[in-house]
Amino acid sequence: MKAAPLVILAGAAVCLAIAMADQYSGGDVYSEGSSLRTDRQGASVWLEALQKTGVTTARSYTPLNSAPTTGTILVLNYSPATLARKENTEVLEKIARAGARVFISMDDYLSTTEKIKAWDLEVQPDKKPEERSLDEDDEPAQWRNHLVASSSWHVFRSLSGQPIASERTFGKGSIAIAADTKPFLNLALRDNRDIALLDWARGPNQSVIFDESHLGSVEQGSIVGLMKRFRLQGVALTLFLASLLFVWRASVPFPPVPQTTADISFKPGTSSGDALRNLLGRRIAPSNLLRVCVDEWSRDFSRRAGSEAAREASRIADEQGADPDRWEKVRAVVRRQRTT
Repeated sequence: MKAAPLVILAGAAVCLAIAMADQYSGGDVYSEGSSLRTDRQGASVWLEALQKTGVTTARSYTPLNSAPTTGTILVLNYSPATLARKENTEVLEKIARAGARVFISMDDYLSTTEKIKAWDLEVQPDKKPEERSLDEDDEPAQWRNHLVASSSWHVFRSLSGQPIASERTFGKGSIAIAADTKPFLNLALRDNRDIALLDWARGPNQSVIFDESHLGSVEQGSIVGLMKRFRLQGVALTLFLASLLFVWRASVPFPPVPQTTADISFKPGTSSGDALRNLLGRRIAPSNLLRVCVDEWSRDFSRRAGSEAAREASRIADEQGADPDRWEKVRAVVRRQRTT
C-alpha cells in the first residue's frame, strides 16, 4: 500500500487547521474595532465587561438600515468619509429618531477635515499621519482627532480646549460621537480604562448591540450560513471523511497478477478455445484445475447426478496421485451417471 499521498494530505489538513485556529483565536481576520477580535485592536473586552455588569449584549451582522430601534447601537471605528455621505447619516438618524441611542467612534486614519453637513459637524485630525510618532501609535488613550460642532451638540469631553466627545438629541433617541476609537479598544481598557467615557457612550440603556456590518461582517445567504442554520456540520464532516477515504482508495494500486508455477506454453490464437486455455492457464494453478472443474460440475449437475455422485467426484479430486489418473476416475463417475 502506498500511504504517502494519504500522509501528505493529512499533514496538509493538520497544518491548515492549526493556521486557521491560530488566526481565528486572536480574531485578526476581522477589522479593527470589531467585538470579535480579542487582540489589542478589538473591542471584545468591552462586550465582556458589559455582560458581567448585567447588560444585555448582542452582535448585529445585518446592515444598519435594518438595525433595532431600541437600546444602544455601538458603531465603532467608523470612517468619517463614510459618515459624511447623506445616505448613511439618514440611516443612523432614522434609528435614533425611533428611540435608540447610536454611538459612533471615528477611526484615526483621518488626514483631512471631513464635514458631516447634515449634522452640522466636522471631524478634524490633530496631526497628519506622517507627523505622528511611533510612541503615539502605542498610546492606548491617544486622541488623534477632535470635533467641531454647532451649538445643537452637547460636549461631554474636551481635550486641550477641543471637543472630542459630543452628543445630540434626535427625536426619541440620540446620537453620540467620539472623535477616536482607541479609548474603546482592548488595549485602552487594559491599560487606561476610562469608565466615565464608557458609561457615557453606552447611555442609560441596558441593551447594547455591537454593529459588525459596517466592518465587513455581514450576514449573507451563503452555503456556510445555510449549513449553520440547518445544523449540517455533520454532513460536511462526513463528506470530508469520505473524500479522505476516496484519496486513500485511489492511492492503493491494483493487486499484482498472481504468479503460478505452471509450466504452460501459451500459444497465440484467435479461437475461443485458445482464449479459454490461456485464461485458465493464467488464473488457475494446474494443481487446482481438477478441484475447480469438479466444483463447477457439482454446482451445475449435482442435483441431476445425485448427491452420492457429487461426493464421490469431490473425494476423487482430493485424493493424492497423478492428475491424469484422477481425471479418468472423475470422468468414469460422470459417464456412469449419464448412462443410469
